Amino acid sequence: MIRRPPRSTPLYSSAASDVYKRQPYNYLPYFLGNGAMATFYVTRYPGCSSLFEPNYDLINLYSTLSSRNKGNFEILDTINVETIRLDDIREIEKPDYVKIDVQGAELVILENSINTLSDVLVIETEVEFVPIYKNQPLFADIQQFLIERGFMLHKLIDVGGRTLRPMDVGIKSISQMLWADAIFVRDYTNLQLFEDVQLLKASLILNDVYKSYDVVLYLLTEYDKRNGTSFHRKYSDAISNHESLDRLYMNLKEQLQCFIDHRREVVIRRTMYELKKAKARAHILEGLKVAVENIDCLLYTSPSPR
Repeated sequence: MIRRPPRSTPLYSSAASDVYKRQPYNYLPYFLGNGAMATFYVTRYPGCSSLFEPNYDLINLYSTLSSRNKGNFEILDTINVETIRLDDIREIEKPDYVKIDVQGAELVILENSINTLSDVLVIETEVEFVPIYKNQPLFADIQQFLIERGFMLHKLIDVGGRTLRPMDVGIKSISQMLWADAIFVRDYTNLQLFEDVQLLKASLILNDVYKSYDVVLYLLTEYDKRNGTSFHRKYSDAISNHESLDRLYMNLKEQLQCFIDHRREVVIRRTMYELKKAKARAHILEGLKVAVENIDCLLYTSPSPR
């Protein structure tokens, strides 16, 4: 489910058109919103375009984010568009999983998706911690809305930020968080609200997408209690026998450890490569060594030219 620009906008191209035809995905040409007319702000970098106007006063404080000198947030055009409520899209059946990334308009879409969200088990939504767009809802607003509808915050991933000018270290942050992807799950403190099949569906999503092994084991244990099965034991054995499970949960210490592990791997691989090259040349050096050691003999026995 994506927000597709009208054909008349600079965002539309034959290449983009091909993307929407790819299988097995079904792309619908709608602007999600509250069902009313709205202004769509087309920015130089398409990924920054939004139904909310970029907040230049804040954006220009940060390195690599700019509205000046052909910056990524420079507004190229404004277009009047007709939005549609997610609840009003007939092509969509009630989903188990929803992912939203619409540059500040996430809460607008969620507020108009009450019926659609009734059976949703996991939501991933981009959130901002500062108003990158004017009057946009922030993380706390989205969290409060979803809590009131039976969800709980599970984790934050892909946390991003930038440095304040004049410092510039590229697309990195030293201290300031600007945005992240927030993962919300159906509140598992009340498992009676989960149907049996929802326990299995949530387990599949959280294992395959978010590597939330503890929550998966918890949900499978509940499923087994209800149905007399042993999925949780098999799952527990499987993760216990895994030497190093991938995780999608980062703090500073783990980030540093990942960097150290990565650099160690780079050094090892580079050293092995250089060693392999050196071994490949070893016979040449050994032959040269023999020749140097026997240079007098070689000169003595060489036939004289005619």
